[in-house]
Amino acid sequence: MAATKVKVIDLAKELGVTSKDLMLAAEEMGHKGVRAMTPLDAQLANDLRT
Repeated sequence: MAATKVKVIDLAKELGVTSKDLMLAAEEMGHKGVRAMTPLDAQLANDLRT
């Protein structure tokens, strides 16, 4: 079974931040091309939560 992916915009709502903040954080972690509707794998989503 594939891991559930969460979109940047949905994770931003969950965390109470803007999707732009998460896109910048993902870019700082070395993930290029992340946009608001990009589905994130579980590892990156967890990294952004912390």
